[in-house]
Amino acid sequence: MLQIRLTQNISSFGSKPGTPVSAILISPVEIDGKIVLPLESDLHGTLAAVGRVGVGFGSETASLDLKWETITVPGGQPQTINALVSELNNSRETVDLQGKIHGIRATATASKIISGFAISAASFDPMSQLFAASASVSAFRIPESEIILPAGTELHLTLHAPLNVSTVFPNPSPALSNPSQVTELTGIVRPLPFRTTTVSPVFESDLVSLLYIGQQDAIERAFAAAGWSASDSLNAQSSFGVMRSVIEDQGYKEGPVSTLLLDGKQPAATFSKSLDTFFKRDHLRIYAQTGTFDGEPLFSSTATHDSGIGIDKKNKRLIHLIDENIDQERSKVIDDLLLTGCVDGVSYLDRPWVPLDAKNATGDKLTTDGRIAIVRMNSCSSPVRADTPAAAAPMVQTKAPLTERVGRDFILYMRDDFLRGNIVYQGYAGTKMLINLRKKPEGPTDPLQPKVLNIAGEEYEVVSRPGASSSKGGLKDAGFSTPSYHLPGVERTYKTRLNFSVSGGYSRFGNSAFSTQNLVYNLDEPPPYGGPFNSANINQLHTGWNISVNSTLDSWKYISNEFGYSYNQAPLTITEVVTGNPLFNGASVVYFDGQVRQFTYNVLIHPTPNGKRFRPYVSIGPDFQLIRLSDSKPSKNAILKFTVKDVGIIVDAYNFGSKPPLEGGGIFQSGLQYGAGFKYQVTPRWFICSDFKETLSPQPNWWKKSLPDLETILGPGVLTVAPGTYQSAGPLRQQRFSAGFGVSF
Repeated sequence: MLQIRLTQNISSFGSKPGTPVSAILISPVEIDGKIVLPLESDLHGTLAAVGRVGVGFGSETASLDLKWETITVPGGQPQTINALVSELNNSRETVDLQGKIHGIRATATASKIISGFAISAASFDPMSQLFAASASVSAFRIPESEIILPAGTELHLTLHAPLNVSTVFPNPSPALSNPSQVTELTGIVRPLPFRTTTVSPVFESDLVSLLYIGQQDAIERAFAAAGWSASDSLNAQSSFGVMRSVIEDQGYKEGPVSTLLLDGKQPAATFSKSLDTFFKRDHLRIYAQTGTFDGEPLFSSTATHDSGIGIDKKNKRLIHLIDENIDQERSKVIDDLLLTGCVDGVSYLDRPWVPLDAKNATGDKLTTDGRIAIVRMNSCSSPVRADTPAAAAPMVQTKAPLTERVGRDFILYMRDDFLRGNIVYQGYAGTKMLINLRKKPEGPTDPLQPKVLNIAGEEYEVVSRPGASSSKGGLKDAGFSTPSYHLPGVERTYKTRLNFSVSGGYSRFGNSAFSTQNLVYNLDEPPPYGGPFNSANINQLHTGWNISVNSTLDSWKYISNEFGYSYNQAPLTITEVVTGNPLFNGASVVYFDGQVRQFTYNVLIHPTPNGKRFRPYVSIGPDFQLIRLSDSKPSKNAILKFTVKDVGIIVDAYNFGSKPPLEGGGIFQSGLQYGAGFKYQVTPRWFICSDFKETLSPQPNWWKKSLPDLETILGPGVLTVAPGTYQSAGPLRQQRFSAGFGVSF
C-alpha cells in the first residue's frame, strides 16, 4: 500500500475530466528494513471521470475517478504503476473496488432526518412548522454534496502489479549522534511517566510514544504546517460542534479531545487531523516535561488514530474506536513532521518496562513494540506546508457560489421528499428494515466480530467495554471517562454556540381600543320597526397566557440570532351595539377562545460578550403570526399528505388563510417585534432567562372575508345587510412577559 498526499485541489464541482493530478509519497516503503520508496516521491496521474451533483436535478451524489500512472523517486526516472485508490484517510467518502470515490447523499444524513421529524412533529400549526424548519436548518445544516479534496488530502493506493525498485535510500538523520547521548537520554526517559489517566474516575489510558527535543512554539508550528489543527477546549460550545459534526456528517478539524492527564498534569497542546468527518481522525496530546537535553526543553506525547464510532452497550454511550497498532500512528507523526523540514533527526529508545499489550480507558487494545521515538526539532522558522498547492497545480473552484448551493440544497431536499417522503416508499423502507432485522446470517458467525449498526449512512460498532465505567450519554474519544468542564486551576468558561429554551408567562395588549366593523341593516317593514339601522361590532382581544420555545445561535461575540415560536391564548370578545331600531336596540357580547401563534426571527444585541454568565440584550426582528379561534384548525390535503408532504404543508396553510376567520379560517399577517431580556448561565450547560417583547402588527380584520357570505345568507327579502365603515384604532400592540430555562451547547 502507498500512502500519498495530494499537491493540488480537486473538486467534483470545479475539476474537469482529463485534468492532470499529482501527489507525493508521505510514508516511506521499506523492504527488509531498507527504504526503497522514500518520502516525497512524486506520483502523477489523470482525473479520468467526474460525477457532479450540480443543481441537484441529475444526481444526488458526486464521484471522482483518479487514475495513477507514474511514480518518480528523488533523482530517478518516472516508472509506470498500476495502482487504485483504496481509501481516503479520515474521510466520509467511500471507495469502491474499482478505485472510484463516491460522495455522500446529503439528504441521507441525520441532520435531514432530524429536520424531517421536527417539521412532522410540528405539523399541527403552520407557525410551529416554520419555527421547526428554521431552527433545525440553522442548528444542523445540510452537508456539502460535492466531493472536495484540498491540497493535503491523504489517500491510500493499492498496487495491482509489481513495481521494480533497485535503489536504497538512507534513513533520516539520527536525533542522538553517539552512545553517550543515548545513555544520557535513556536515563532521562526511564523515570518519565508513560501512561496517561482519565480525570475522574481514574483509569489508565493511552501510552506515551514520542519525545520531542525543542521549543514548544517550533513544535506547534511544525504540526500546523503538517496539516494538524489545534484542538478546541472541551466545553459546551465545542460539545455542540462535535454533535453538529456527527449529525451533519461534516468535518470538525478543531474538534476537542478528552482530558487525559500525565502524572496529574494537563496537556500543553493537543492536535488532530481529519478531512471532512469527526468519525475518523489522527490525534495526539503533548505534555511538557521537567528538565532539558542539550539545552532544549522536552515534551512527550501520545498518538492514536480514531478509526470509527462505537456504541458501548454496557455503559450505553458513544465512544471513538482506535486502531490498536499505535506504532503505526507514531510513524505517521514522524513522517508528517519530517515533510515540514522542521526535524533535524529521529532516533528510537527501547523501553522494556512498557507493557506491549495494554488497554486504554475505554477497553481498546494498544499494541506496541514499547519503543519511544526521539524527535529533535529545529526552529521551524520556514516550514513546508502540506496544504499549499504546488506552483504548477491548476486553479479549481471547489464550491458553487452561495446562491447556487442554497438552490441546490432546496432541490435536493424537495427531490428527497418526493422520492422518499411518500407513503409508498415509507412502506417499502419499513418492510425492508423488518425483513433485515428478522433475517438470520448465512453460515457460522464469528463471536469475536462486533455487531455493526448503520444509522443515517454511518456505521457504528456495538462493543462491550467492561474495563471502563463512565456517565451515560455524550460522544467521547478513546480514553474518555466522565466529561469535566471545570478542572482544578482552569478558568471555567460559559461560552456557548447554540441555546434551546422554553418559557412561559402572560400576554396582554397595549391597545385601549381595537377595531369596529359597522353593518347597516334594512328591515322591510313599516315604521316604527322598519327601515335602516346600524350594528357596531367591537372586536377586542384580552389578557391571556403564553408559552414559547426559542433556538438561539450565538453567531458573534456580541450578536445572536434567535428563532422563536410562541403560543398565546388570548380571549376574543365581539360586542354588538345596535342603534336606530327600537326592536333591536341594545348591546350583546359573544365570547371566543382566541389564539395568536407567532414565528419570529430576532437579532439579539448583548452589551456583554459571549462567555459571560449574565448576558442582557435588546432584540428586534420580523414577526409572522397566525390569529385564529381555538376551534379553527387547518385541514389536511388527503392526497398531498401521502405524497409530497412539504408541498402539502404550503397548500394547507394557503387554504386555511383563505377561509374567513369567523368561519373556521385564520388570519396570517406580519409585524415587527422588539424587546429586551437576559440570560444567566447557572452552569455551562443550563441557564435561566426572562424577557419582555412587544409585537406591532395590523389590527386583525375578523369580518372582511365574512361580509360577502353574510350578504348572501340574508339576501334580498325582509332583512338585508350591507357593510358599513371599518374603524381601526392603530396597530395591534401585543405584549408578552415570560421567564423560563434552557440548555446550552
